Formats: sequence, C-alpha cells, structure tokens
Amino acid sequence: MSDAAERRRRWGCGVGGCGRSRGYLCPDCADARAEDQRLRKYGLTAEDYAQMLQAQRGRCAICEEQFGGDRPQIDHDHRIRGRAAVRGLLCGDCNIRTIGGLDRGATPYEAPMRALQAALYLTRAIRRFAVDREERATLADALLTIEKAHPEL
Repeated sequence: MSDAAERRRRWGCGVGGCGRSRGYLCPDCADARAEDQRLRKYGLTAEDYAQMLQAQRGRCAICEEQFGGDRPQIDHDHRIRGRAAVRGLLCGDCNIRTIGGLDRGATPYEAPMRALQAALYLTRAIRRFAVDREERATLADALLTIEKAHPEL
C-alpha cells in the first residue's frame, strides 16, 4: 500500500462517516492524524509526547489543570523549527489566551518580560481590591518578589 493510501486509510477509515464528512474523524483516525502532525511539525514521536505528558502529570504547564477530554496543545516558539521549539503542553485557554497574547515579541526576551509586566500590573490592580488583611499581605509579598527580582520593571 502506498504512503498516500496509508494516510487516507489512517485519517479516514470510512467507518461511520469518518473522513467522508468535512471535519469528522473517528477517535482512532484523529489520534493517528495528531501523531503524524506532531512528528512532522515538531519532530515529536509518540513516545516523546507520552513522556512530556507524564512529566507534567497530565496537567497544563501553566494553570496545572488536569487535561480532561481536551487534547493538550503543544506550546512552541514560532521563531524556531523542530523539537527545540517545544516548550511544553498547555490547555487551550493557556495556549491561546495566556501565551498567545504574550509571545509576539521580536526577541526571545520580550515575551517573558511582557509576562512579568502583566503579572506586576495584575498584582498591583488586585491588591487594591483585596478584601482581608491576609489576602493583601499575600499579594504584597508577590509584588515585592517580582519587583526585587526585576527592578527594571
């Protein structure tokens, strides 16, 4: 069987309409497609991916929420190609809303700096609305830690 025929078979087995209707793949074909894309785009084998998932305990690298039924998204630096670009596995919210908005810098240092600036901004804003003393103290400690570590902010 040719490579093209094998891919069509893997990505659209035809059972229950798999691969025939637009956008529908059965779970097995969807997994095969994702595996092929991970290998082609990032150089990640199924074993590499499973090791990353296990190392993160099946959780998002940012918010640490368990990956439920959603497939983890591969966070990668768009300026680099291949395996070296992969930073970790994220949930959709963290990948699109958190990292996606910050990771648009011209240099590798701009995105982390922007993230620190955003954390500083949010910590200052939240501290004004903190309800009790303990909450205010916790936020003040966080703010001091960020400011000490990065006086340039």
